[in-house]
Amino acid sequence: MATASLELVPQSPTALAEYTEQNVSMVQQLAQAQIQSAYVMSERHPRDFDVIEAKILKECKRPQFCAIDPDPKKYGSSLAMYGVPRGGQYNNGQWVPNIIRDLTIRFAEMALPLIKNVSVDLWPMGEDDNQRVFRAVRIDYESNVAEGEIIVVPKTVERRRTKDTDYVLSQRTNSDGKPVYIIRATAEEMDTAKRAQYSKVKRNLILSMLPGWLKEAAKEEIRTTQRTVDAIDPDTARKRLFAAFAVLGVSIEDVKAYIGHSNDLTPAEIETMRVIYAGISEGQTTWKAVLAAKEEGGDEDLDTLIAAEFEKLEIPPAQIRKTKAKYVGRGKELLEWLTAEVAKKRNDGSSKKTEEKKTDPEKEAAKHAKAAQAENPDAEPPQDSPDPVEQSPTPTHTSSAPPPIEEDAW
Repeated sequence: MATASLELVPQSPTALAEYTEQNVSMVQQLAQAQIQSAYVMSERHPRDFDVIEAKILKECKRPQFCAIDPDPKKYGSSLAMYGVPRGGQYNNGQWVPNIIRDLTIRFAEMALPLIKNVSVDLWPMGEDDNQRVFRAVRIDYESNVAEGEIIVVPKTVERRRTKDTDYVLSQRTNSDGKPVYIIRATAEEMDTAKRAQYSKVKRNLILSMLPGWLKEAAKEEIRTTQRTVDAIDPDTARKRLFAAFAVLGVSIEDVKAYIGHSNDLTPAEIETMRVIYAGISEGQTTWKAVLAAKEEGGDEDLDTLIAAEFEKLEIPPAQIRKTKAKYVGRGKELLEWLTAEVAKKRNDGSSKKTEEKKTDPEKEAAKHAKAAQAENPDAEPPQDSPDPVEQSPTPTHTSSAPPPIEEDAW
Protein backbone atom coordinates (compact mmCIF):
# COMPACT_ATOMS: atom_id res chain seq x y z
CA MET A 1 0.00 0.00 0.00
CA ALA A 2 1.48 3.23 -1.09
CA THR A 3 1.75 6.03 1.33
CA ALA A 4 1.41 9.56 0.07
CA SER A 5 3.98 11.93 1.44
CA LEU A 6 2.97 15.44 2.52
CA GLU A 7 5.20 18.33 1.70
CA LEU A 8 4.86 21.55 3.60
CA VAL A 9 5.29 24.57 1.41
CA PRO A 10 5.97 27.77 3.38
CA GLN A 11 3.83 30.70 2.35
CA SER A 12 5.46 34.00 1.73
CA PRO A 13 4.06 37.19 3.25
CA THR A 14 2.84 38.22 -0.17
CA ALA A 15 0.42 35.31 -0.12
CA LEU A 16 -1.63 36.98 2.66
CA ALA A 17 -4.77 38.80 1.59
CA GLU A 18 -4.30 42.52 1.28
CA TYR A 19 -6.41 44.78 3.50
CA THR A 20 -9.41 46.31 1.78
CA GLU A 21 -12.63 47.92 2.94
CA GLN A 22 -14.44 44.61 2.46
CA ASN A 23 -12.08 42.78 4.78
CA VAL A 24 -12.97 43.32 8.43
CA SER A 25 -10.52 42.37 11.16
CA MET A 26 -11.44 40.29 14.17
CA VAL A 27 -11.26 43.31 16.47
CA GLN A 28 -13.67 45.24 14.29
CA GLN A 29 -16.04 42.27 14.16
CA LEU A 30 -15.98 41.99 17.95
CA ALA A 31 -16.67 45.70 18.43
CA GLN A 32 -19.49 45.60 15.91
CA ALA A 33 -21.08 42.57 17.62
CA GLN A 34 -20.91 44.25 21.02
CA ILE A 35 -22.54 47.46 19.78
CA GLN A 36 -25.28 45.56 17.96
CA SER A 37 -26.08 43.45 21.01
CA ALA A 38 -26.19 46.58 23.18
CA TYR A 39 -28.80 48.17 20.91
CA VAL A 40 -30.85 44.96 20.86
CA MET A 41 -30.84 44.69 24.66
CA SER A 42 -31.80 48.36 25.04
CA GLU A 43 -34.89 47.74 22.91
CA ARG A 44 -35.88 44.70 24.95
CA HIS A 45 -35.16 46.22 28.38
CA PRO A 46 -35.62 50.02 28.32
CA ARG A 47 -34.77 52.01 31.41
CA ASP A 48 -37.42 53.13 33.89
CA PHE A 49 -36.47 56.15 36.01
CA ASP A 50 -38.94 55.22 38.72
CA VAL A 51 -37.06 51.96 39.22
CA ILE A 52 -33.72 53.75 38.93
CA GLU A 53 -34.77 56.28 41.59
CA ALA A 54 -35.79 53.56 44.04
CA LYS A 55 -32.50 51.69 43.62
CA ILE A 56 -30.30 54.81 43.84
CA LEU A 57 -32.05 56.13 46.96
CA LYS A 58 -31.73 52.69 48.53
CA GLU A 59 -27.96 52.87 48.08
CA CYS A 60 -27.91 56.40 49.48
CA LYS A 61 -29.47 55.10 52.70
CA ARG A 62 -26.46 52.88 53.39
CA PRO A 63 -24.20 54.47 56.02
CA GLN A 64 -21.16 52.69 54.56
CA PHE A 65 -21.76 54.38 51.23
CA CYS A 66 -22.11 57.92 52.67
CA ALA A 67 -19.60 57.92 55.55
CA ILE A 68 -15.81 58.18 55.56
CA ASP A 69 -14.12 54.80 55.33
CA PRO A 70 -11.72 54.12 58.24
CA ASP A 71 -9.12 52.91 55.73
CA PRO A 72 -8.31 55.84 53.40
CA LYS A 73 -6.27 53.61 51.08
CA LYS A 74 -9.25 51.37 50.41
CA TYR A 75 -10.93 51.78 47.03
CA GLY A 76 -14.15 53.69 47.35
CA SER A 77 -13.19 55.49 50.56
CA SER A 78 -14.40 58.79 49.13
CA LEU A 79 -17.85 59.97 50.10
CA ALA A 80 -20.92 60.04 47.90
CA MET A 81 -20.97 63.85 47.94
CA TYR A 82 -18.19 66.43 47.94
CA GLY A 83 -18.02 70.20 48.41
CA VAL A 84 -15.85 73.03 47.13
CA PRO A 85 -15.89 76.75 48.11
CA ARG A 86 -17.39 78.97 45.44
CA GLY A 87 -18.05 82.63 46.20
CA GLY A 88 -19.58 83.67 49.51
CA GLN A 89 -20.80 86.69 51.42
CA TYR A 90 -19.76 88.98 54.28
CA ASN A 91 -21.32 88.42 57.67
CA ASN A 92 -20.53 91.14 60.25
CA GLY A 93 -17.46 92.14 58.26
CA GLN A 94 -16.16 88.55 57.99
CA TRP A 95 -16.04 86.65 54.70
CA VAL A 96 -18.01 83.39 54.82
CA PRO A 97 -17.38 81.14 51.78
CA ASN A 98 -20.26 79.33 50.14
CA ILE A 99 -19.77 75.53 49.89
CA ILE A 100 -21.15 74.07 46.65
CA ARG A 101 -22.06 70.38 47.02
CA ASP A 102 -22.21 67.82 44.22
CA LEU A 103 -22.11 64.06 43.69
CA THR A 104 -18.77 62.23 43.51
CA ILE A 105 -17.32 59.74 41.04
CA ARG A 106 -18.16 56.98 43.53
CA PHE A 107 -21.83 57.89 43.24
CA ALA A 108 -21.56 57.94 39.43
CA GLU A 109 -19.94 54.50 39.38
CA MET A 110 -22.74 53.21 41.58
CA ALA A 111 -25.42 54.72 39.33
CA LEU A 112 -23.93 53.58 35.99
CA PRO A 113 -25.16 49.95 36.08
CA LEU A 114 -28.52 51.09 37.45
CA ILE A 115 -29.09 53.48 34.55
CA LYS A 116 -28.62 50.63 32.04
CA ASN A 117 -28.14 50.74 28.28
CA VAL A 118 -25.23 53.18 28.45
CA SER A 119 -21.46 52.78 28.15
CA VAL A 120 -18.49 55.06 28.87
CA ASP A 121 -15.23 54.20 27.07
CA LEU A 122 -11.80 55.80 26.72
CA TRP A 123 -10.22 55.79 23.25
CA PRO A 124 -6.66 56.87 22.40
CA MET A 125 -6.52 59.58 19.73
CA GLY A 126 -2.77 60.07 19.29
CA GLU A 127 0.38 61.47 20.89
CA ASP A 128 3.48 63.50 20.20
CA ASP A 129 6.60 64.44 22.13
CA ASN A 130 4.69 66.67 24.55
CA GLN A 131 1.33 65.02 25.21
CA ARG A 132 -1.06 62.12 24.80
CA VAL A 133 -4.62 62.69 23.62
CA PHE A 134 -7.61 60.54 24.58
CA ARG A 135 -11.34 60.83 24.02
CA ALA A 136 -13.88 59.70 26.61
CA VAL A 137 -17.14 58.74 24.91
CA ARG A 138 -20.53 58.02 26.45
CA ILE A 139 -23.09 56.23 24.25
CA ASP A 140 -26.77 56.03 25.14
CA TYR A 141 -28.07 53.03 23.21
CA GLU A 142 -31.73 53.93 23.78
CA SER A 143 -31.58 57.39 22.25
CA ASN A 144 -28.58 56.65 20.01
CA VAL A 145 -26.85 59.80 21.32
CA ALA A 146 -23.09 59.92 21.90
CA GLU A 147 -21.27 62.55 23.95
CA GLY A 148 -17.58 62.85 24.66
CA GLU A 149 -14.73 64.99 25.94
CA ILE A 150 -11.06 65.25 25.02
CA ILE A 151 -8.43 64.40 27.65
CA VAL A 152 -4.91 65.76 27.21
CA VAL A 153 -2.18 64.11 29.30
CA PRO A 154 1.11 66.06 29.27
CA LYS A 155 4.38 64.17 29.18
CA THR A 156 6.08 66.68 31.47
CA VAL A 157 5.75 67.59 35.15
CA GLU A 158 7.00 70.55 37.18
CA ARG A 159 9.07 70.16 40.33
CA ARG A 160 11.03 72.47 42.59
CA ARG A 161 13.70 69.86 43.19
CA THR A 162 15.18 67.28 40.86
CA LYS A 163 16.73 63.86 41.27
CA ASP A 164 19.68 62.30 39.52
CA THR A 165 17.33 60.14 37.45
CA ASP A 166 15.19 63.08 36.28
CA TYR A 167 15.50 64.31 32.70
CA VAL A 168 15.28 68.11 32.89
CA LEU A 169 13.85 69.71 29.76
CA SER A 170 13.77 73.36 30.87
CA GLN A 171 13.17 75.59 33.84
CA ARG A 172 11.30 78.75 34.73
CA THR A 173 10.99 81.17 37.65
CA ASN A 174 7.80 81.20 39.71
CA SER A 175 6.14 84.17 41.39
CA ASP A 176 8.35 83.72 44.48
CA GLY A 177 11.49 84.10 42.40
CA LYS A 178 12.47 80.44 42.82
CA PRO A 179 13.33 78.07 39.96
CA VAL A 180 10.84 75.44 38.82
CA TYR A 181 12.14 72.53 36.72
CA ILE A 182 10.17 70.99 33.87
CA ILE A 183 11.15 67.32 33.62
CA ARG A 184 10.05 64.31 31.61
CA ALA A 185 7.17 62.46 33.31
CA THR A 186 7.44 58.77 34.02
CA ALA A 187 4.93 56.21 32.76
CA GLU A 188 3.41 55.94 36.24
CA GLU A 189 2.98 59.72 36.52
CA MET A 190 1.31 59.91 33.12
CA ASP A 191 -1.00 57.02 34.00
CA THR A 192 -1.96 58.74 37.28
CA ALA A 193 -2.71 61.98 35.46
CA LYS A 194 -4.79 60.13 32.86
CA ARG A 195 -6.87 58.29 35.48
CA ALA A 196 -7.45 61.51 37.44
CA GLN A 197 -8.75 63.37 34.38
CA TYR A 198 -10.76 60.39 33.15
CA SER A 199 -12.39 60.06 36.56
CA LYS A 200 -13.70 63.64 36.43
CA VAL A 201 -14.85 63.37 32.82
CA LYS A 202 -16.52 60.01 33.43
CA ARG A 203 -18.37 61.43 36.41
CA ASN A 204 -19.72 64.34 34.36
CA LEU A 205 -20.79 62.09 31.49
CA ILE A 206 -22.65 59.68 33.78
CA LEU A 207 -24.37 62.34 35.89
CA SER A 208 -25.59 64.09 32.75
CA MET A 209 -27.75 61.01 32.15
CA LEU A 210 -29.69 61.57 35.38
CA PRO A 211 -32.51 64.14 35.58
CA GLY A 212 -32.04 67.06 37.94
CA TRP A 213 -34.83 66.07 40.33
CA LEU A 214 -33.24 62.65 40.85
CA LYS A 215 -29.82 64.13 41.62
CA GLU A 216 -31.31 66.56 44.13
CA ALA A 217 -33.26 63.74 45.79
CA ALA A 218 -30.06 61.70 46.05
CA LYS A 219 -28.18 64.62 47.65
CA GLU A 220 -30.90 65.11 50.24
CA GLU A 221 -30.99 61.39 51.05
CA ILE A 222 -27.21 61.33 51.48
CA ARG A 223 -27.30 64.30 53.87
CA THR A 224 -30.12 62.67 55.85
CA THR A 225 -28.14 59.45 56.19
CA GLN A 226 -25.01 61.29 57.31
CA ARG A 227 -26.90 63.34 59.90
CA THR A 228 -28.57 60.24 61.29
CA VAL A 229 -25.25 58.46 61.72
CA ASP A 230 -23.65 61.55 63.27
CA ALA A 231 -26.49 61.93 65.77
CA ILE A 232 -26.08 58.31 66.93
CA ASP A 233 -22.33 58.54 67.52
CA PRO A 234 -20.93 62.07 67.07
CA ASP A 235 -17.57 61.19 68.66
CA THR A 236 -16.85 58.51 66.07
CA ALA A 237 -17.84 60.84 63.23
CA ARG A 238 -15.50 63.54 64.55
CA LYS A 239 -12.59 61.13 65.02
CA ARG A 240 -13.02 59.68 61.54
CA LEU A 241 -13.06 63.19 60.11
CA PHE A 242 -9.82 64.17 61.87
CA ALA A 243 -8.18 60.89 60.81
CA ALA A 244 -9.19 61.43 57.18
CA PHE A 245 -7.76 64.95 57.13
CA ALA A 246 -4.56 63.71 58.77
CA VAL A 247 -4.01 61.42 55.77
CA LEU A 248 -4.24 64.49 53.53
CA GLY A 249 -1.63 66.26 55.66
CA VAL A 250 -4.11 68.51 57.48
CA SER A 251 -3.83 68.40 61.27
CA ILE A 252 -6.60 68.73 63.86
CA GLU A 253 -5.33 72.21 64.73
CA ASP A 254 -5.63 73.25 61.06
CA VAL A 255 -9.22 72.00 60.87
CA LYS A 256 -10.25 73.83 64.04
CA ALA A 257 -8.45 76.98 62.93
CA TYR A 258 -10.43 76.91 59.70
CA ILE A 259 -13.69 76.51 61.63
CA GLY A 260 -12.75 79.35 63.99
CA HIS A 261 -12.87 77.75 67.45
CA SER A 262 -11.22 74.95 69.43
CA ASN A 263 -14.40 73.46 70.89
CA ASP A 264 -16.08 70.28 69.70
CA LEU A 265 -17.42 70.45 66.17
CA THR A 266 -21.15 70.92 65.75
CA PRO A 267 -23.12 68.54 63.47
CA ALA A 268 -23.30 71.26 60.79
CA GLU A 269 -19.53 71.81 60.96
CA ILE A 270 -18.87 68.06 60.72
CA GLU A 271 -21.08 67.91 57.63
CA THR A 272 -19.29 70.86 56.01
CA MET A 273 -15.80 69.56 56.70
CA ARG A 274 -16.77 66.09 55.50
CA VAL A 275 -17.73 67.30 52.02
CA ILE A 276 -14.60 69.50 51.90
CA TYR A 277 -12.51 66.40 52.66
CA ALA A 278 -14.27 64.54 49.85
CA GLY A 279 -13.57 67.39 47.45
CA ILE A 280 -9.86 67.36 48.32
CA SER A 281 -9.56 63.56 48.11
CA GLU A 282 -11.27 63.56 44.70
CA GLY A 283 -8.94 66.22 43.34
CA GLN A 284 -11.69 68.83 42.92
CA THR A 285 -9.85 71.29 45.20
CA THR A 286 -6.91 71.55 47.59
CA TRP A 287 -6.56 72.56 51.22
CA LYS A 288 -4.57 75.60 50.12
CA ALA A 289 -7.45 76.68 47.86
CA VAL A 290 -9.94 76.11 50.69
CA LEU A 291 -7.92 78.37 53.01
CA ALA A 292 -7.56 81.01 50.29
CA ALA A 293 -11.33 81.04 49.77
CA LYS A 294 -11.79 81.47 53.51
CA GLU A 295 -9.32 84.33 53.87
CA GLU A 296 -9.63 86.38 50.71
CA GLY A 297 -13.24 86.57 49.57
CA GLY A 298 -14.37 88.57 46.57
CA ASP A 299 -12.94 92.02 45.79
CA GLU A 300 -16.04 93.13 43.89
CA ASP A 301 -18.36 92.22 46.76
CA LEU A 302 -16.04 93.97 49.20
CA ASP A 303 -16.04 97.20 47.18
CA THR A 304 -19.82 97.10 46.93
CA LEU A 305 -20.21 96.70 50.69
CA ILE A 306 -17.74 99.50 51.40
CA ALA A 307 -19.61 101.86 49.07
CA ALA A 308 -22.91 100.97 50.78
CA GLU A 309 -21.47 101.74 54.23
CA PHE A 310 -20.10 105.10 53.03
CA GLU A 311 -23.56 105.94 51.70
CA LYS A 312 -25.13 105.18 55.08
CA LEU A 313 -22.67 107.50 56.82
CA GLU A 314 -23.38 110.35 54.31
CA ILE A 315 -19.69 111.27 54.13
CA PRO A 316 -18.58 113.91 51.58
CA PRO A 317 -16.59 112.61 48.57
CA ALA A 318 -13.39 114.35 49.68
CA GLN A 319 -13.51 112.64 53.06
CA ILE A 320 -14.29 109.29 51.38
CA ARG A 321 -11.15 109.56 49.26
CA LYS A 322 -9.10 110.51 52.30
CA THR A 323 -10.45 107.57 54.30
CA LYS A 324 -9.81 105.10 51.50
CA ALA A 325 -6.24 106.36 51.19
CA LYS A 326 -5.62 105.43 54.84
CA TYR A 327 -6.80 101.83 54.22
CA VAL A 328 -5.09 101.06 50.92
CA GLY A 329 -4.75 97.27 50.62
CA ARG A 330 -6.79 96.73 53.81
CA GLY A 331 -10.31 96.48 52.52
CA LYS A 332 -11.54 94.18 55.28
CA GLU A 333 -10.28 96.54 57.99
CA LEU A 334 -11.98 99.47 56.27
CA LEU A 335 -15.26 97.56 56.09
CA GLU A 336 -15.03 96.67 59.78
CA TRP A 337 -14.37 100.33 60.70
CA LEU A 338 -17.27 101.52 58.56
CA THR A 339 -19.61 98.92 60.06
CA ALA A 340 -18.70 100.11 63.55
CA GLU A 341 -19.23 103.76 62.56
CA VAL A 342 -22.65 102.98 61.08
CA ALA A 343 -23.66 101.16 64.27
CA LYS A 344 -22.41 104.08 66.37
CA LYS A 345 -24.40 106.53 64.26
CA ARG A 346 -27.55 104.47 64.65
CA ASN A 347 -27.09 104.26 68.41
CA ASP A 348 -26.53 108.02 68.69
CA GLY A 349 -29.62 108.77 66.63
CA SER A 350 -31.81 106.47 68.70
CA SER A 351 -30.53 107.99 71.96
CA LYS A 352 -31.35 111.51 70.76
CA LYS A 353 -34.88 110.46 69.84
CA THR A 354 -35.27 108.85 73.24
CA GLU A 355 -34.15 112.06 74.99
CA GLU A 356 -36.64 114.10 72.98
CA LYS A 357 -39.43 111.76 73.97
CA LYS A 358 -38.47 111.99 77.66
CA THR A 359 -38.45 115.88 77.75
CA ASP A 360 -40.39 117.42 80.68
CA PRO A 361 -43.49 119.33 79.37
CA GLU A 362 -43.27 121.93 82.21
CA LYS A 363 -39.70 122.78 81.23
CA GLU A 364 -40.78 123.14 77.61
CA ALA A 365 -43.62 125.52 78.61
CA ALA A 366 -41.24 127.64 80.72
CA LYS A 367 -38.78 127.73 77.83
CA HIS A 368 -41.44 129.01 75.41
CA ALA A 369 -42.65 131.62 77.93
CA LYS A 370 -39.11 132.91 78.41
CA ALA A 371 -38.63 133.19 74.66
CA ALA A 372 -41.93 135.11 74.29
CA GLN A 373 -40.98 137.58 77.05
CA ALA A 374 -37.62 138.18 75.40
CA GLU A 375 -39.39 139.18 72.18
CA ASN A 376 -41.86 141.52 74.06
CA PRO A 377 -40.22 142.87 77.26
CA ASP A 378 -43.25 144.99 78.24
CA ALA A 379 -45.59 142.01 78.34
CA GLU A 380 -46.63 140.80 81.79
CA PRO A 381 -45.08 137.49 82.83
CA PRO A 382 -47.51 134.60 82.92
CA GLN A 383 -48.91 133.73 86.37
CA ASP A 384 -48.48 130.20 87.63
CA SER A 385 -51.81 128.63 88.35
CA PRO A 386 -51.95 126.03 91.11
CA ASP A 387 -54.98 124.36 89.57
CA PRO A 388 -55.04 122.76 86.16
CA VAL A 389 -58.37 124.52 85.48
CA GLU A 390 -58.33 126.41 82.24
CA GLN A 391 -58.04 130.19 82.72
CA SER A 392 -59.86 132.79 80.68
CA PRO A 393 -57.67 134.47 78.11
CA THR A 394 -55.90 137.57 79.46
CA PRO A 395 -56.51 140.75 77.48
CA THR A 396 -53.52 141.95 75.57
CA HIS A 397 -51.67 144.81 77.32
CA THR A 398 -51.32 147.84 75.11
CA SER A 399 -48.37 150.12 75.47
CA SER A 400 -48.00 153.72 74.38
CA ALA A 401 -44.43 153.04 73.26
CA PRO A 402 -44.00 152.47 69.51
CA PRO A 403 -43.30 148.91 68.45
CA PRO A 404 -39.68 147.96 67.86
CA ILE A 405 -38.40 148.16 64.31
CA GLU A 406 -37.22 144.84 62.90
CA GLU A 407 -33.72 144.67 61.60
CA ASP A 408 -34.65 143.09 58.26
CA ALA A 409 -37.40 145.62 57.58
CA TRP A 410 -35.01 147.78 55.62
